[in-house]
Order: sequence, then C-alpha cells, then structure tokens
Amino acid sequence: MVKVATTIVLFLLVAGHLQATVEPAVKVDRTRIAMKESFTLTIEVPGSGITNQPDLSIIKESFTVVRGAKSTKINVQDGESRATTQFFYTLTPKHPGKLEIPPFKIGDTTSPTITIHVTEAAIVTSDNGAPDIFLEAGLTDSRPLVQSQIIYTMRLFHAVDIREGSLSEPELRNATVLRLGDDVQYEVGRYNRRYQVVERRYAVFPELSGKLVIPSPLFSGQLAGKRELSSLEDAFGQRSSNNSNQFGNFFHSTRPIKIEGPEISIDVRPVPQGVDPQKWLPAVAIEIEETWTTRPLTFKVGEPTTRTLTVRARALTAAHLPEVSVPTPDTINVYADRPLIRTFSDGQFVLGERKVKLALVPTEPGPFTLLPVVIDWWDTTTSTLRRTELPAREITVLPSSTLGSNTADAAPVEALDVPQTTPYTHQRRAVAWPIAVGALSVIWLITFVAWWRLRAHQTPRHKQARIKAQSEQFSDRDLRRACLKNDAGVAKEALIQWAARRWKSHPPKTLMAVARYVHSPQTRSAVMELDRALYDADESTWTQGEQLCLCARSCVAVFTPCGFPEAIPVQFSDQ
Repeated sequence: MVKVATTIVLFLLVAGHLQATVEPAVKVDRTRIAMKESFTLTIEVPGSGITNQPDLSIIKESFTVVRGAKSTKINVQDGESRATTQFFYTLTPKHPGKLEIPPFKIGDTTSPTITIHVTEAAIVTSDNGAPDIFLEAGLTDSRPLVQSQIIYTMRLFHAVDIREGSLSEPELRNATVLRLGDDVQYEVGRYNRRYQVVERRYAVFPELSGKLVIPSPLFSGQLAGKRELSSLEDAFGQRSSNNSNQFGNFFHSTRPIKIEGPEISIDVRPVPQGVDPQKWLPAVAIEIEETWTTRPLTFKVGEPTTRTLTVRARALTAAHLPEVSVPTPDTINVYADRPLIRTFSDGQFVLGERKVKLALVPTEPGPFTLLPVVIDWWDTTTSTLRRTELPAREITVLPSSTLGSNTADAAPVEALDVPQTTPYTHQRRAVAWPIAVGALSVIWLITFVAWWRLRAHQTPRHKQARIKAQSEQFSDRDLRRACLKNDAGVAKEALIQWAARRWKSHPPKTLMAVARYVHSPQTRSAVMELDRALYDADESTWTQGEQLCLCARSCVAVFTPCGFPEAIPVQFSDQ
C-alpha cells in the first residue's frame, strides 16, 4: 500500500514537472485583431532581479511596441519558492495579413512561433460578426458657405464594457471648431445587438472656401477582458471548477484598443455673387436691442445719457460680429465704452453677443433724430440677404438746468452810501482777501463758460479730427499694450482700428477680414490665432501677443493700382 501511494505521488510530481516544462514562456492574449488595435505579448524569464530586457528587434518589422511593463511572480510549492520575471509589451500591427512573432530564446529553451491574424476592419467583432465597438461621424451640411456654422457629430457605439478611454478632438486648419454642450449617452439597436452610444457634437466654421478635410476621429481605451490567474489568485481558489468564488470579479483585466472613424471631406462654397465680402455675416438669426439708463427717457444739455446696444447672433461667434455703426447728430457728443463680447452655446447653435455702452452728451437744446442702426446679414436657412434694423428715435434736448439760472433771476443790488474813512491796516487786509477770492472766481467762471461754448460750437471737422486722433492713439498704444499683456479682447479691437487706418478705402470690420488683407503669412497666422483664441471659454489661453505685435509692426501690404491690398482674395462662385 505504501509503495502504491509513493508511486502515485511520484507520478503527480513528474506530471506537474512536465506540465511546467511544456508551458510556453512567450504568449499573447489574442491572435486575431484588426488594424489600429493592440494586443499584449507576455515573456516569462525564470528568476528575479533581471535587468536585461528581451531583444524585441526581431518583431519590429511587423509590429510597433506601444509600451512595456515588468513584474515578478513568486510561486511557493512544497516549501520551495520559484521566482519568475514577466515582461508585458503592448503591440500594434504595422500592416494587415498573417504576421508572425519569431521564436524567442529563453535560457536553454526556444519559444514556438506565434501567428497573429490582422484584418483590415477597424472594429472588433463578436462571434456572430457584429462589431463590439465602432465609431461614426457625420455633418449637417457637406457644402456649407464660408464662415457659416455646420454641425460635426461623433458617435461611439459599444456593446462591451469600456473601463477607460478618450475621443480625439477635431483639429482643423483654416476653420474654427467649438464644442456644443456635454456628451449625450443613450441606447440603440444595431446588427441585432444593443449598443450604448456616446455622442459628441461640434460647431465648425470654415474660414476659407475650397476643400476642407476633417481627419478621422480616434478612440483609445481599455475594454473589459480576462487574464491568466496568478499564484495570488490561486490562494483565493480561483482555479476551482465552479467559478463561483466571490473574489473572481476583482481579477478581471483590461485589453487596450484603438479604433478610427471615417474621414470627412467638405466642399466650402465662397461668398455668393452680389454680396459685399466685407459685410458677409452668415447666421440663422441676428437681433439688435437697446436699453437706456433713464426712464422716462430725457435729455439735457451737458448731461450724459447712457445707451446700451446689444447685438445677438445665432450660429455665429461674437468675434465675427462687426462694430456697430451708430450715426448721431453733430450736436451730440458720443463716448463709447470698450465692447463686451461673449460666445456661448445652447447645445444646438453657437451664440454670439456683442454689447457696447454709449454715453450721449448733447451740446445744444432742441429736437433731434437718432438715425436707425442697421446690420445686413445672410440667412443660412433661406439663402437670402436680410436686414436687421433698430428704428430711428426722435428725441428732445432740454436746456441745462444749472447754467444761467442764478444770474438771470437774481434781483439787482442797490448801491450803498459808505462814508469815506481811513481804516486801520488789519481792516484793509480783512476786506482785501474776499475781493481777491471773488475776482478769481469770476475769472474761472468766465473761462469755463468760454471753454463750454467753444466745445459746443465745434465744427464737425474739428470733432472728426479729435475722434481720429483719439482713434489713432488707441489703435497704436492699446494694440501694443494688449499684445504685451496677452489681452485678446482689447487686441482685437485695437487691431481692427489699426488695419482700418491702413486700408481706408476698404476698412476691415472683422479679424478674418484683416487676415485676408495682410500679405505676410506670419502676420496672417498670428491674426487667425487671435481669432481662434477669442472663441475659447477662457481668453487667457492666448499667449501669442508679442508675436502679433512684432508682425503688425513689420507688416507691409502689397497694393494694386486702385489702392486695394492683394492678400487672400475672396472667391466668387460662377453661378
């Protein structure tokens, strides 16, 4: 009986030894993958404290090594411990087909050749041929007009659990891309399977006509998977046949995956014929609103009244909104605050808002007319030119309530008979200082009235010269200061005024118009970078102020015989 038991024990030991001997030292977690996907190569080397890594040069012809890791595993059996060093490598195929991992020499043994089958499909499929995960992308309009909004949508479908992952952001040259709201998640049925969908939407504004390509979206992540159990898991009984151990859920691993969606090409149409490119504003809707600081609305000579004009656009960014032209009579001085611009989203469209406060100071009493405020724009829903107009307003300016009221109503003062005496010296001083103060007050009042009348009767030419001088000082000084401080909002306003002084016959109204005017590629790139920065929620991301300042100083425009600069001409369709 003892001999039989001894024979059985020896047989089990030999069988275990044979099993350990034939167990491969090189293995992979998958042998069938698709392009852009990855798999894990595991190489086991007996011993611990091994610093020399395996030679991977034999596989680099067919595979790319994405990353690597190392761990040490210790197995205890019959009171003896055995250490094994494991090297894990994440690989991706370089081309489709039947690819081979050549044998590795591990100690005195050589691993067998491993064949990897790589397909063209960029999706993982289940046993019935339906994909486990895939990407879709689409547009609302494949032939939009230049600078108009189109919606680009990415959808990630997955029928398996995703432990972690990320979607690439579309990066386009000559176009502005803005995120529309947060990701939306829902469930759909495809290929006779239920899929969880993650949908992400962007607003795209092409800045130049012609062909525009949106690159393929890329998803990189980790899918839920299982790996071989380690000795630690053996201690919890994970190799039991019933697989009912409560610790089993803690030992599920992940497998990396990388998939691509479709590339999309867009044919961007130019500004339609008959439309002034300098007034080109493609939008779904544009409205103008005015508010006043006083109710009821009253005007008095010399007293300021604040008028706030707000322009709101749907499917257009605030940076594309032009400066509002506000015609006023020559007898009313206008002082404009720095405009406040804001770009945001309602989840479906980009909304742009431009708000400016104007202080109106009348210089003469009487009835006056504030002319209409007009904005011409292109309706992208009906493909027609439209006009948004703030109606004219009739106002009456009242005389000032302070000047002349005291002197006109005052009664004359009768002369008093004062006996002639010879006062003491201190009496002379007591009488002298009030006379001096009164004389200085009269001189100051005369000077103030003269200055006020001169200011009130300034000719339009003098007024225009003053405004022009202030504008020149603002555009040069503030452009330099805003650039050095990386203040994107002020730099935009100063840059447009700076460009308007240089191209007086066709002054640009937007940053993209300035970019089309300049001849220098460096300056054009700096202007477009500023325009893109203004779309961000945080304008502080703009850090190219010094570069823009240097480009503006060295910018030289090339003029045609008619005086219009040759930059990037706006193309017109042949229709």
